[in-house]
Amino acid sequence: MTELDVSVCICTYNRQESLLEVLQSLKRVHVPKATGWEVLVIDNNSSDGTAEAVQSGEWEALPLRYVHEPRQGLSHARNAAVSKAEGRVLAFLDDDVAVETDWLEKLLGAFGAEPAPAVVGGPAILDSELERPAWWHGEFDGPAGHFDAGDSVRTSDDGYGGMIGIGANMAFHRSVFERYGHFRTDLGRTGSSLAMGEELELLDRLRRGDERLVYDPSVVVYHRPDLARVSRSYLRRWYFRFGEWQFENERDSDVVRLLGLPRWRFRHLAELVAKWLGGVFTRRRPEAFLHQVHLVAFGGYVKRAWSRNRSEPQGRESA
Repeated sequence: MTELDVSVCICTYNRQESLLEVLQSLKRVHVPKATGWEVLVIDNNSSDGTAEAVQSGEWEALPLRYVHEPRQGLSHARNAAVSKAEGRVLAFLDDDVAVETDWLEKLLGAFGAEPAPAVVGGPAILDSELERPAWWHGEFDGPAGHFDAGDSVRTSDDGYGGMIGIGANMAFHRSVFERYGHFRTDLGRTGSSLAMGEELELLDRLRRGDERLVYDPSVVVYHRPDLARVSRSYLRRWYFRFGEWQFENERDSDVVRLLGLPRWRFRHLAELVAKWLGGVFTRRRPEAFLHQVHLVAFGGYVKRAWSRNRSEPQGRESA
């Protein structure tokens, strides 16, 4: 098998309309001379006509391949992409983004740097036409799909320990999966579930292996999420799942616990309740809802902690 320079991998589930917009943006992308590339659409059991739309003759201008992954879950779909892709670099895009015309050129340039990176992430900027309701707080842009770590290149070997990207716009050298394994299938979204953390867990493995992680601000995509993401119900679900992920991310910490939770969490809970009540009584609706979803996240943390503690007691109980 001849290795290509890059495989653009788009995992999708019942988002035919937005997926086709992604493909349209890829038709306009500038492909550097002599670059071998392909576009993989990994269909994770869509029932909205995605298969027929992708395999129609409309996309002959793209080096497009369709892959069906029957095991439900984003991590399963991503792992199918890893198995089927022929590129030296695997670039993952969400099925609701649009790429800049120079996105591919900038991405390959980032991977051509020395020392060579294991992974490159870039900004995912919320579409400027996305309408936010009056109660919207700036913090909610992140759950809606926005990521921007600034205008400077940041690298892990320069001591940068923050996020380098999100799954909507993140690319890996193929050797990552050969040396560190695939995405964990017990993490990540499944159908309409908002479970999370699969790419962050993989990045954590790379950090522990002293691999080079790079954030490049020139590798830009524009995120065009469904309007459901700017609803209170979506944000409550997202923060609850975030709370669960926080517990999984912190659960090995050796801290003093009370009722299975780190003792400092109870102080934090009291502060959250006070802030939420303050927002309610003063009718500061954006602030009140912000503190409300922070309480929801605390609920997710508690649920996962107590569920885990039934079989795996964590840390030291307070005397």
